[in-house]
Amino acid sequence: MRYDDRGGVVMARMTARERVLAVLQGEPVDRPPLTFWQHAPGRDLAAATFVPAVLEFQQRWDLDIIKITPAGGYQAIDYGVRLELANNDLGTTRVVAHPVHQAADWARLPRVSVEWGAVGEQVETVRQVRAASGDTPILQTLFSPLTVAARLAGGELTAVMMESPEFAAALEQLADDVVRAGLAMVTAGADGLFYATQHAHPATMPRPFFDRFGDPWDQHVLTRLREGGARILVAHVHGNDPYVDAAARWPVDCLSWHDRRTGPPLEEAAQWRVPFAGLDPEGPALHGGPEDVVAEARDAVTRAGRRIILAPGCTFPLSVPLANLQALRQAAETL
Repeated sequence: MRYDDRGGVVMARMTARERVLAVLQGEPVDRPPLTFWQHAPGRDLAAATFVPAVLEFQQRWDLDIIKITPAGGYQAIDYGVRLELANNDLGTTRVVAHPVHQAADWARLPRVSVEWGAVGEQVETVRQVRAASGDTPILQTLFSPLTVAARLAGGELTAVMMESPEFAAALEQLADDVVRAGLAMVTAGADGLFYATQHAHPATMPRPFFDRFGDPWDQHVLTRLREGGARILVAHVHGNDPYVDAAARWPVDCLSWHDRRTGPPLEEAAQWRVPFAGLDPEGPALHGGPEDVVAEARDAVTRAGRRIILAPGCTFPLSVPLANLQALRQAAETL
């Protein structure tokens, strides 16, 4: 045990794994864990190009969690979706061709595998990143069945389409495929999953429909992932006014949402699960200076306490100044 100049106890420096697991277990930490991420456009679908991108990012920033961030629609590709770069500051993709145009098309979805195709590439990415990253915790991004379904339909799920018996059967198939993908990633070396739903807010899914078609399958998938060995589960609820109260009931360790842009307040969510939050990806990091980014991080820790994993509400834009990220990483050592 060490002491500072005033006689206060100073915890010994923890490893990234010790720090993350201590936060999740409600134990003291030397400092709150920090992670952030960006897309790697054009490199994020094939392991041969994505693995170097992930490792380069981690080597530069030495983060407490390696959050792997593939192209958002990767789970839909093997069903027949075609993506292209959206050429925006986030480095995301957009759907340019999709297999579902009417309810009957749900019955024509092919069977997919975790051993080949786009999902297979992400499993291999985890395997190689694990081999090169020592003991640092790894989270692979996994999208909810409802989010995958929306991409198969070109981005929008109509009430008529969701009410069809074909959709019910397809959603069950998609949930099974999401579980198999997540478990394959855990077997390949991921500590857990960053489980993202983009259809748990009013702009994309009215609450009654989410309660019928989203929440039950999210509960099912996350329970299966936990039972299958996922040690860390983060629920990312995207969008404005998200249904975070639903996600707080899921078997997850952490909640991720745009806490600087929408509710619930950080203090409230911290009573439910460990916040995986605190930083606005389009706030000080993008438009401010180093001192603004550091102030935001300190404010998050003050509001949530040290039982927080300091992270952005979503992906950092590609144009975030490196000086701001450097300041954030340096400040993390003294939070």
